[in-house]
Amino acid sequence: MKSKLSWIPFIIFMPVAVFCRIAPNFFEEGHLFGKGSLVPDYLFLAAAALIFLFSVLFCALDSRISPYYPRRRNVLAGIVGLLLSIAFAADGANTLITVFGSGKPSALTIAEGILLVLSAVVLITMSLSSMFRGRNSKPASLLCVIPAVMLAIRMISCFVSFTTISLKLADVTALCCYVFATMFFYHYSVTLSVVESKSGVKNCFVFGLPAAASMLAYGAAKLAFGFNAGDLLSNIVPVEMVLTALFIIIFLIEVTRHAQDRETLTVIGVNDEDPAENVKTQENVDGFLVSVKDESEREDEAASSYYANTDTTDYLYREVKSEEPAGESFTPDTEGYLTDAVAEDKNDDRPKDYASRLDEIDKLILEISEKSD
Repeated sequence: MKSKLSWIPFIIFMPVAVFCRIAPNFFEEGHLFGKGSLVPDYLFLAAAALIFLFSVLFCALDSRISPYYPRRRNVLAGIVGLLLSIAFAADGANTLITVFGSGKPSALTIAEGILLVLSAVVLITMSLSSMFRGRNSKPASLLCVIPAVMLAIRMISCFVSFTTISLKLADVTALCCYVFATMFFYHYSVTLSVVESKSGVKNCFVFGLPAAASMLAYGAAKLAFGFNAGDLLSNIVPVEMVLTALFIIIFLIEVTRHAQDRETLTVIGVNDEDPAENVKTQENVDGFLVSVKDESEREDEAASSYYANTDTTDYLYREVKSEEPAGESFTPDTEGYLTDAVAEDKNDDRPKDYASRLDEIDKLILEISEKSD
């Protein structure tokens, strides 16, 4: 599966993004790149864009990976999700208290605070489900998309803040982080909810890897060089970024290890209009995704194994379907085979046991040859 190759540009360009975020704290303006303070930001954006473009290329060349992914029990992702939900809840409560205490409520800020609290609740549910229930759980589509909506509101809020300050002072890198994170959580919700999609799992790689690289570099640099010990809640945004990046990386590692082919999964659906068209499943299938092949069979299957749809046009045999009528003798159809059926010749004067006496004749010839020697 070529989609897994998307990790290569992530591993190469993520250190570049981290360096571009921490370099301004070690070098004076103009000493490192010789142009100005915006050059590290441009290189940071270029690194994220290259991860995105290479991921798009590898995923576009991948025609094997299934667009659906059965959830698995992932304790580490559940723990990180719980920590992220705590950060969202604290940030949402602090935002709502601040905006109402200021006496100048803003609709965008209030919406962001409410969605932060709702996202915390959704992440708690999803994290507990990931830790204890595993693949048989299917969260509601509307609940899964709430974190994506919250990040979209935060992206809009970040963009609006640029209109009141100079472009040189605007932190465009934060906007880049929220753009990729919003798209990832949207496709993440599509994947978990098993919504019909042609490339749900691929898009998780396409948007998840640049989101993880940019958010991890941005958040870690903020915490390392801009930590505010006097007001701990002012550090909650970079903490959210680091936890979000870790959550994305852990999920994509899980998908990389357990992603399946298109032919190995089928979705169990219910046709309300025509119940006769409903998919018949085995009694031991409780989930919404059914694996056509058992996992052990797929692992043991050799790369050169033949499938049921193998083209046998040029082979020396063919499949013949015939039915034996009741009360009649069965005559096989041998047309196209290497041998033909020969009818019994009535004029053959050889004894019936001619074939059985061939062995005796061979033995006699052998004895005569030994005596002659």
